[in-house]
Amino acid sequence: MFQLFRAALLLPSLALAADTFDATSGEVQLPLVIVGSDLYTVTMQHLGNLQFQVTTLEPATSGDAGDADRYDADSGELHLSEVVYAADRYEVELQYQGDLLFSVTGATPLSLGGETLFYAPAPIAEVLGDRRSASWSALGNEPTDLTRCVIAPAGSGAAVVLTEADNAVVPELSLDNGMTAAGSVTNDRLLRAMFQFIADGDGYRVVAVKHSNYAIDLDSGDRLILRDIRSGHIDSTVAAYLQFQATPGDDGYTLTATGRKIYQTTSGEFEDDASWSARTVTVTDGALYLASGTATTLKLYEPPIDLSIPFDLNPDGIARVSNPEVTPQSRADDPIAETPLQVVDAYRDQVAAAGPDDATRAAAEAMLTTIQQGLASEGLALRYPAEFYLAFRDGLLARTLQTADSTDGELGQLTVPYVYFTNASDGEGSHHPFLVIASYDLPDAPALLWDVAKPPGDGLTADYPSQSVTRSYHREAFLMKIPLRDYGIVSYLTENNMVNDLASDVGVTDFDHHNYASVSATGVAIDGVVIYPSYNNALHFAQSEAELSAHGMHSGRGLGVHYHADGYAATGDGLTLYNDGDYSGRSHPPLVSLGFDGVAGYGIYRAGDTGFDGFDVALDDFGGHRHGDYGYHYHAYSESAVTPESVAYTVHVLPPQGAWAGRINAIPEFWQGTSPNYVGGRSVYLGTEAE
Repeated sequence: MFQLFRAALLLPSLALAADTFDATSGEVQLPLVIVGSDLYTVTMQHLGNLQFQVTTLEPATSGDAGDADRYDADSGELHLSEVVYAADRYEVELQYQGDLLFSVTGATPLSLGGETLFYAPAPIAEVLGDRRSASWSALGNEPTDLTRCVIAPAGSGAAVVLTEADNAVVPELSLDNGMTAAGSVTNDRLLRAMFQFIADGDGYRVVAVKHSNYAIDLDSGDRLILRDIRSGHIDSTVAAYLQFQATPGDDGYTLTATGRKIYQTTSGEFEDDASWSARTVTVTDGALYLASGTATTLKLYEPPIDLSIPFDLNPDGIARVSNPEVTPQSRADDPIAETPLQVVDAYRDQVAAAGPDDATRAAAEAMLTTIQQGLASEGLALRYPAEFYLAFRDGLLARTLQTADSTDGELGQLTVPYVYFTNASDGEGSHHPFLVIASYDLPDAPALLWDVAKPPGDGLTADYPSQSVTRSYHREAFLMKIPLRDYGIVSYLTENNMVNDLASDVGVTDFDHHNYASVSATGVAIDGVVIYPSYNNALHFAQSEAELSAHGMHSGRGLGVHYHADGYAATGDGLTLYNDGDYSGRSHPPLVSLGFDGVAGYGIYRAGDTGFDGFDVALDDFGGHRHGDYGYHYHAYSESAVTPESVAYTVHVLPPQGAWAGRINAIPEFWQGTSPNYVGGRSVYLGTEAE
């Protein structure tokens, strides 16, 4: 049969590389095909229905036979060892049909091999076990509102710590001997030793940094304990906290409990304990008590982790507002837990168990293979390789809540219990597969919202000074869909049809890559928390107006939390969405997000990452670029900016930054009203409704 090819138009010689299929032209390039003892370079044309016509042939003079394609003249089988199709790779089998025509009989997705290109950052549960160097310096000044510190009996080398058992906070405080003499400690050990002073009346309530719902109180034996005073699960019969004052001395401080507040069920407020008499903190047999007439001198140390809001997230130095807090709320329902019951039979084996599970992962892999083969039969493709989506899936499912910080999250719970792939088709038979994420929208690390200087107001009055502000957050129930199919990249900024956008929402018609953006979420982070544009609704960078925590987030009027900025680049505190350890041994920043346009987001290129893949490839106006096997994707990045008050600072962008680079117009059910559809509901594309 191959003798017939010699009559075809000869092409210039090609260097050996993987076979390529161009879905736009339908052309397949085979750099090296072995037929008996002969070598050829072949071009084929896709005719539809997995039929390929040989169009050109040229003898090849050299090549690595181990990587070559092979044609068996006796059986008529053509084996293609590696075909690159968009971002995917396949091993393909074809059968000769006569007249230079081949039919595909099999296609197997291939692993990229070698270093894993696509990887998610370590979840906070793992990061807590990492060690960091520790130096122990006394506070330079007396504690004030928002001061964080490590409390230690003077001269002991020990530190006051909280403990946990069975995903619960143990009430009794204890001492960690030798901690303040250690040169390195784990992140978890350090967080459990950190406390924050919060102004309250004439003193301070002292809360646990890792579990900020808990404040120091005392039990019936006058021992200091932690009580839940902020979540939706407080025990209203005992909820109370102490108010402290710190008095400096020669070798440290004396802590005096000058007041106590007790929760009153009738008012729903904490009210003064009128019978309280002041007492001081003393340490006895490794426990902390209150006593009269005696006190233990305590050292207050600067914590080795700085969780305060950095300059770039409040460049104008806006003072913390005194507005009352929006009353914390919690959700009684739990639609996410019902996901396995809502998903149709075709996808149910992918959600048979919550979290990481071998069987559900195998089911997900099988569905991806089905999706790839179906798209290929339509001349379409996934935007990224299957390995990419599996890596993102695994990263989402690995996150467990490590902080008692929200009103209704449970320590140890999965923040994203279910992730699955769907493969529904539209009325014309064209498939639109999606990655579906069932998320509680809870970060697995502390959100640090209490520190925010000027959080969003409730909007119930016209003037911000008269509004209550958001300092708490509760779980959500999002069923988000991310398109798997490659719909392409826009050729100009306004190609995507926006139902609403930040600029138009305030009457601005001069669009740019930050304001031609969703008025709500633009994508989802690897922890399952939604990402909003870098701009706020006043068309300023949200971080410039003191409305974000050190981790780049805040809660909106509905008390759902979301990102506006990259906390890692802003702080590097080691407890953010991604961290330094995620770069170790890698050649590209980690996966951190997916836009609702289907475009991937990766972490920032740090100054020292000059050898990383794509480091020298400039980002475009959407904050993205294309290089190697990664396809087009976004990155976190930092750039210089100036506030409306003319203060220079650095913007830390978390992708997607605003405008979507991926085409959205052909994505079915993309919008829900004036916002992207990420809440969920009944839909064949979500897999909650049968086709």
